[in-house]
Amino acid sequence: MVTSFAQSNVYSINVVGYVNVTLSNSFTLISNPLMASNNPNTTLAQLIPAAPPGTIVYKFNGTTYEISGWDDLAEPPAWDNPGIVIPAGQGFFVALQPGQTLQITFVGEVAQNAASNKQLPAGFSMTGSLVPQAGGIIDVLLLPGAAGSSVYKFVCGATGYQVAGWDDLADPQQWDTNLQMGVAEGWFMNLSQAMAWNRNFVVP
Repeated sequence: MVTSFAQSNVYSINVVGYVNVTLSNSFTLISNPLMASNNPNTTLAQLIPAAPPGTIVYKFNGTTYEISGWDDLAEPPAWDNPGIVIPAGQGFFVALQPGQTLQITFVGEVAQNAASNKQLPAGFSMTGSLVPQAGGIIDVLLLPGAAGSSVYKFVCGATGYQVAGWDDLADPQQWDTNLQMGVAEGWFMNLSQAMAWNRNFVVP
């Protein structure tokens, strides 16, 4: 598997830290894994203050994509739609031009206890973990599901997805594939009903 997470390091003291993610593929689906202190509505301009020429960000809002491109001809260079809100746990695509790389440094608090829980909407959504943790959707991320639901992991460098479906005939019911997600990786979900994703995560 080709991965954009060529270098993904997590540094944390208590519950405050940062995550470095280096992107090098044309399309990568990532997620903001940290909460910005006192700022739940982090914007694209705050999250990624600079990018290579031609970089485009796509955030799916449940209906359509909110799109922003890096305008290197502006003075000073800036996003042409800088106000797109990308809070912790929000998935989004970053598209780079061939041969480009981009390092993103996420800074903020590691969500713990009830703050690490979130609501997942019915239908299609772009999401990610509220905490900077890698692992399987069954045994580590504890991702909920229901009959008729699916998870889609975007395969960087390829044109397709790895898919997990909810097996309601299993005992206990669970996803039929323990998809592995990296730190700060985003994915698509298609839930048959809105669900609570309760992690109650605590930093070891």
